[in-house]
Amino acid sequence: MRSLDIAVIAVYCAAVIVFGLVLAGRQRDASDYFLGHRGLPWWAIMLSIVATETSALTIISVPGLAARGDLTFVQLSFGYLIGRIGVAAFLLPGYFEGTQDTAYQRLEKRFGTGARRTASGVFLLTRALADCVRIFATAIPLAIITRWSLAVGILAIGIVTVIYTWVGGLRAVVWVDVIQLGVYLLGGTATLIVATHLAGGVGAFARAWDAGKLVALDFTPSFNVLYTFWGGVLGGALLAGASHGTDHLIVQRLLAARGLRDAQRALIGSGVFIILQFALFLLVGTSLWLAGADLGPAMRGDAIYPTFAINQLPAGLAGLVIAGILAAAMSSHASAVNSLASASTQDFYAPLTGRHDPTHLLWVGRWLTLVWTAVLVAGAMAFRNQNTPVVQLALSIASITYGGLLGTYLLGGLWPRARERDVIVAIIVSVLAMTPIVLGVPWRWLPGLAWPWYVPLGTAVTSAAVLAETARRAAAQAGLDLPVERAVVGAAGAGRAQEQAELEAALVEAGVARRVQVLGDGEVALATAFGSGPGILVNAGTGSIAYARDPAGELHRAGGYGWQLGDEGGGYWLGRRALDVAARSQDGRGEGSTLLARLLGALGLPHFDDLVRWSATATPAQMAALAPHVLNAAREGEVVARRAVDDAANELVELATVLARHFPGTGPVSVAIAGGLLLPQSPLTAAFRERLAAGLKRARLVPDRIDSAVGALRLAAELE
Repeated sequence: MRSLDIAVIAVYCAAVIVFGLVLAGRQRDASDYFLGHRGLPWWAIMLSIVATETSALTIISVPGLAARGDLTFVQLSFGYLIGRIGVAAFLLPGYFEGTQDTAYQRLEKRFGTGARRTASGVFLLTRALADCVRIFATAIPLAIITRWSLAVGILAIGIVTVIYTWVGGLRAVVWVDVIQLGVYLLGGTATLIVATHLAGGVGAFARAWDAGKLVALDFTPSFNVLYTFWGGVLGGALLAGASHGTDHLIVQRLLAARGLRDAQRALIGSGVFIILQFALFLLVGTSLWLAGADLGPAMRGDAIYPTFAINQLPAGLAGLVIAGILAAAMSSHASAVNSLASASTQDFYAPLTGRHDPTHLLWVGRWLTLVWTAVLVAGAMAFRNQNTPVVQLALSIASITYGGLLGTYLLGGLWPRARERDVIVAIIVSVLAMTPIVLGVPWRWLPGLAWPWYVPLGTAVTSAAVLAETARRAAAQAGLDLPVERAVVGAAGAGRAQEQAELEAALVEAGVARRVQVLGDGEVALATAFGSGPGILVNAGTGSIAYARDPAGELHRAGGYGWQLGDEGGGYWLGRRALDVAARSQDGRGEGSTLLARLLGALGLPHFDDLVRWSATATPAQMAALAPHVLNAAREGEVVARRAVDDAANELVELATVLARHFPGTGPVSVAIAGGLLLPQSPLTAAFRERLAAGLKRARLVPDRIDSAVGALRLAAELE
């Protein structure tokens, strides 16, 4: 390398250390060290997320994909954006309920300590293994370019990174990430300009168009074609959902935001940024092809970009590109070290020792930062052959485990009967099932399946495993051996025929039963209350719906069309009423109410303006979570809240009244209730009972509690 290039790299490394130490600020406790005292600006977190997920391998490999192929890799980034929007809407709010220090703390709240430690242990193992290989693989092109030995390259990355990470914690890591992002983007932009100039100017891209090098979309419906629109959107979305919704490497940054709104803005913004970044480096690859940088099959695809930088870029500019590759490597490595230390401290050390003093945990976190740095550097040095199966395992490990982790989080929110043992077994089953698919060890399953489909498949396997384990537990309690001949599953949200058919096939494959029928949970509850006989079931949870079976055995329904079209009397509807009361209270337009203060306190918001911003991005589930505050206020006698509850009861009674028309004559009609809002001691239950008696005089309310498992058994017995 030329002396000027070496000087640029040396100045960059020194600047990283200096800026990291200067921007770190004072570390007073573990919250400062691991979460930046939850006060980092959203735009810095956004840029840090992008820098963290962009490794040096990405920087040197993506241009090679475009140089040897086309631009279809960019389709994955569309899915990445969709996945982040989903995480922002459905997973992020749960991380901001109370104070959470790691991505896996919420699993403890839902399932128990074992689930938290299992998920965190999977993270520690896979992140450490993958980062060992990432450092090793990064050192290979650095050694070729700089003439360093592999050991020197690995040590350079480790030493420079650990200095500012050990001193400044996450705050230093985030701010240095911002700088490093700028360095590698500047290097990529410079390469694009120089390569385009060498190719004859922007007009040279017409040759790339004629050669099919600028194709960005491929709508081929195939599981084997590597980059298609469908695989990119679905596979990329679930991959991003797992990596950005369950992996502490990214979630740690989101927890460092000033609030939920900032975290959502940072996450979604990073998705937009990634699309632009992928587009830049893909165009770099196209320009390298136009400039003749691809020397043929003898050259590895990921060597095209760094080789061009050394041989074709002016002195100093080449050093900037190499500094950019180093920047991407150090950004990913610093993030991994800090997140590993965070998970080790918060998920294992603190709960196992019982020591939760923040100052002590700061001391522990710093020592674990040194330990993990040593582990990663030593692990990287232990590799001797980049084609060893262990390397292939580490580079593919995320695809093996992400589906299991994402499935666990989704089932935790959507499957109330899932238990701690179920999700632990499901993670293990998912890993065992995905290993032969991804690695072909100990045998090859589904050869030719494109890797963007790995996470969707892993998520489906995990979901089926949890459902199967739940079924096995129920069968054991009933003294049954699996597979049984017939099984009926009531699943919330499984109201469409295609969803039901897919879940039925998965459960049969999992060995739950030889024949499976999947129904909506309301249908199963109806069978629980009345068997095959006539009656009406009113269900009020997040939404509202009513089912009826008339004397002739015909099934009818009313409501249940979603929050956009109705769901009157359900949780979302009551939550929306709570916001209406809060707004009127703020303006002085309504009667006195404590709901505004209750909502601000529950959501951790200081002012009404913050509530306005929160409501603009609130999901239906978040809105429905406000309903209990209305019920509590009504229980305490607040007039406005009682009026809202009475109105909700009237809406639910109307559902029953509409369905009662299917019961001819004047005889009594049996009515049962179910759902989280219609519990025995709920004010809504009392109001519903009172208004049902007044509005539908032939109604007879069933007093027994609904156990849907009984209804499912009845329906299974009726299967042909």
